[in-house]
Amino acid sequence: MKTNYWFKFQKGTLGISIDLQAEDIQYSPFDNEIEITGQIVLQIDVLFNVSDIEKAFLVKALTRLSDEIQERLSGRKIAIRITRIDFDDTDYQPEGLYVAMLGWISKRYDVTMPHVPVEFNKERKKYSFDIP
Repeated sequence: MKTNYWFKFQKGTLGISIDLQAEDIQYSPFDNEIEITGQIVLQIDVLFNVSDIEKAFLVKALTRLSDEIQERLSGRKIAIRITRIDFDDTDYQPEGLYVAMLGWISKRYDVTMPHVPVEFNKERKKYSFDIP
């Protein structure tokens, strides 16, 4: 079942908005996949090239909540397939994918969304994400 999660953060006139759509499906091999654990594989099936930095943030989020996901799998192996990522190029930061993926996992698996502090850095004119 495809599930959407919309991450939006705004301070003043600048903001980040990312709409992430993904589904968890029974595992079958796929060209563009990254193993997270023995039970969880990330598959990316979007219309544009996802950079290595963006992939790293998606993997980091899945790794952070992998125990909670696995508790709900009853031993099955699944693929979490990203099917759409929409964002505004103007204020986009790849770190936002980390929060969007955490939000998707929280929504799909009914787990507590970890708090990720975000502040606007006026000097850099960018948001700073406190990602462990």
